[in-house]
Amino acid sequence: MVNVKISIITVVFNGSKDIEKTILSILNQTYHNLEFIVIDGGSTDGTQEIIKKYDNHIDFWVSEPDRGIYDAMNKGIQKATGEWVNFMNSGDSFYSKEVLSKFVVSNLSDYDVVYGSINCITNSNSFVLKPKSIDRISNSMVFCHQAAFVKVKHLENIKFDISLKIAADYKLFLTLFRKQLKFAETDIIIANYEAEDGLSSTSFYKMAREYALVKGNWNSVSVRAYVLLKSSIYILINFIRNVMPLNFRKFVRKEIIKK
Repeated sequence: MVNVKISIITVVFNGSKDIEKTILSILNQTYHNLEFIVIDGGSTDGTQEIIKKYDNHIDFWVSEPDRGIYDAMNKGIQKATGEWVNFMNSGDSFYSKEVLSKFVVSNLSDYDVVYGSINCITNSNSFVLKPKSIDRISNSMVFCHQAAFVKVKHLENIKFDISLKIAADYKLFLTLFRKQLKFAETDIIIANYEAEDGLSSTSFYKMAREYALVKGNWNSVSVRAYVLLKSSIYILINFIRNVMPLNFRKFVRKEIIKK
């Protein structure tokens, strides 16, 4: 696996603020047998000019309208010629320059999907988020797609479902798992992931609904009730954040901890 070719796919749309950071994190990898593919959704904010700046280091790139992030990722798969593929979208980056070098010497060539941890970055802090046990994938996504390497041959007939806007990555990996492909966890911290400080009620509802659709239980009354309850809780949390003074929020938090 020491000289295996890895395809890195970056999808972007109007990401001029973040795309260069992502590009540099890929080009600065100490492992060089990689194929770099960029799929731009027809950006109009200067993203294309940044991509062109690195044209000599990008194996393939295109800028054209698409049907969303997962459609763009599918386009990248069609162009990938490596044995492994990783999806490092605009705004995200590799955790260190040695990530790919560590991956290729990790002796995991007999596996089909290899996944690791991410460094999760919010507006207020950062923390390493380790993957959950793969046995729990029937309930939820147990790792981030930025932190996964997949053998390209398994994506020839299985693509991201573009009818989904949030959970298509979950559906793809759940499908691969149900086909009894071999998954392996690595102790490598693979990616930096820019995250929100918290989900809004709207985004939680959309995410939970799509996850239930993937699992086939959205028609369950109990599942819908749970989603509505959790969405209501997020509404309350966001109300408290926006209305209560910061000092009062800190006081409440301290009192809760005391108890």
